[in-house]
Amino acid sequence: MGERRQPVRRMEKAMDFPGGTLAKTALIEMEGNRRLVVAGCRGVLGYTEDCVQLRIPEGTLLCYGRDLEMGCLTADEATVVGCLQRIEFAD
Repeated sequence: MGERRQPVRRMEKAMDFPGGTLAKTALIEMEGNRRLVVAGCRGVLGYTEDCVQLRIPEGTLLCYGRDLEMGCLTADEATVVGCLQRIEFAD
């Protein structure tokens, strides 16, 4: 683990934040198979009712399913709603 990441991890722990919240990584939260929230999203690369492609610091997050929709999109967060069937990571 690099020396630069240590202060960030200590701060997350002191503030009782989940790991990765303050680092440059995506924080992914799922509510069953109906809703996916991605904090740290850097943009939408593609969007159909069967697949949503999100740009995240680690690469690309692919969300597959049926009747997918963008529930909310802000500068650093995206929400995908619908019947989620599969999530994949790609470089």
